[in-house]
Amino acid sequence: MLIKDLKAYMVIEELINYSEQYILSSFPKTESSIKIKFTDNLYLLLENVIRANVNTGRIRNKYQRELLVNINYLDYFIEVIKKKEIISGKRYISFIKKLCLLKKLVNGWLNSEENREYI
Repeated sequence: MLIKDLKAYMVIEELINYSEQYILSSFPKTESSIKIKFTDNLYLLLENVIRANVNTGRIRNKYQRELLVNINYLDYFIEVIKKKEIISGKRYISFIKKLCLLKKLVNGWLNSEENREYI
């Protein structure tokens, strides 16, 4: 399967595009450290989904779990961004919905891989 056909990859692309258009452009210069961490974790999502897709077994599970870690970091950072009023509530909710969908997809992928090992 091509990586671009993977649903998790498509959702990550949506998150990155949405973030570039509506979140990252809103940052004041005084909050550059949060912007950098947020951006780094967005691209780590992309990196880890590619790594998980090309590997198998325990190595794949490792990268799937790393995806979950990155999702949790992004969840934290987007909340900080909202509390600092860098983005509106509407954009916050839109981002969170996409992030929740990604988390469900990754958990499902991880569970299907773990169940396959026991068969």
